[in-house]
Amino acid sequence: MTTIPVHIPSAVIAEIVGRLAEVAGMAPDLLDEGRLLWTIERRRRKLCLRDGGEYLEYLKSSGKELEQLIDAMVITETAFFRDHPVFAQIEMWARHVWVRGREPLRILCAPCSTGQEAYSISAIMQQAGVAAGGFTIDAMDISRTALEVAQRGIYPGRALEDVPEELRRLCAERHEDGWAMRDEVRSRIRFERRNIVLPEALGDEAIYDLILCRNVFIYLHSKARGVLAASLARALQDGGRLILGTGDRVPEIDARFVAVKPASGFAFAHRLHDSPAARGNEGSVWAIPEKSHFPDPVARVDQEQDSTIAAEYYQRALEYSRCGNLRHAERRCRQALYLDSCFVPALELLFVIWRTHPGARLCHALEARIRRVRSASVAVAGARGQA
Repeated sequence: MTTIPVHIPSAVIAEIVGRLAEVAGMAPDLLDEGRLLWTIERRRRKLCLRDGGEYLEYLKSSGKELEQLIDAMVITETAFFRDHPVFAQIEMWARHVWVRGREPLRILCAPCSTGQEAYSISAIMQQAGVAAGGFTIDAMDISRTALEVAQRGIYPGRALEDVPEELRRLCAERHEDGWAMRDEVRSRIRFERRNIVLPEALGDEAIYDLILCRNVFIYLHSKARGVLAASLARALQDGGRLILGTGDRVPEIDARFVAVKPASGFAFAHRLHDSPAARGNEGSVWAIPEKSHFPDPVARVDQEQDSTIAAEYYQRALEYSRCGNLRHAERRCRQALYLDSCFVPALELLFVIWRTHPGARLCHALEARIRRVRSASVAVAGARGQA
């Protein structure tokens, strides 16, 4: 991204950042300042405004312009079947609940970004044997631009290059511009623009059996995290599952949800729900099958083995990174974190890998997570010493 020289008073920047924090829940300390300045200057020039101060006044009076700014600042990175173990676990969950006759299954994907995750869920539900009328997916995002891409449902050829052939045939067909989502996959998804950090965004009734809200909490300030965690708790059915990103294990989540083993790096249930799942005894639902559609499945292991296997994945990640294969190194780090979400060496290596990306926001968020994990470890060690 080319940086445009700008001279905007710090007070103006602070007020604009405050608006982003208030409306979209963005954590001010995690915003990429260079990207923000570039975006403000680009919008100012397009609107023919004289300076940053004049842009701020326009922003205050125009809800549409605030939408444009938020749209430009949200992170829309996503991919089909991103993090294969997650979708292998969802397939197992779907087979389990479908056999038990729970239908129609209600699924929420928020934020859905440009739609790849929502389409992936729809395909995996069909792969699990759930009938076309046996599930619905609500896909929500704050970005109008991202939703337009999602609703179009056409993606470039490289978008599905890493997807196993069987799943690729299930969800898409060749198109002159790349890949077009099949009608069987599209028909079960309803795309809608919503700001999920607002208290009323998801309503007051528990209506979803499965919620995917991945890689969101890591970017939010504490108040927004609390609001969103409360909304998800209300929206999730008793016995339902919440799927988060590996960086989303924040205190606000721990206060309301409990990790479900063996997928404790990303799968959660209601903390106060007295069920086998909440006590961690529903391994048959979340264990990856012996024969999976995805490479490198994480085997079901006991809690005592998690850190050991995570260390093995970390060592493999180190080997890949030393050879310059950062893509495989990142994958091994993620696998380590699925097993042990507080495995600091994997977090630190992932931080080093992500520093090669153009944007600094993700690195700042990961750095903050490392600090939280270390602080928690120190507190636990101190408590044990006092005992």
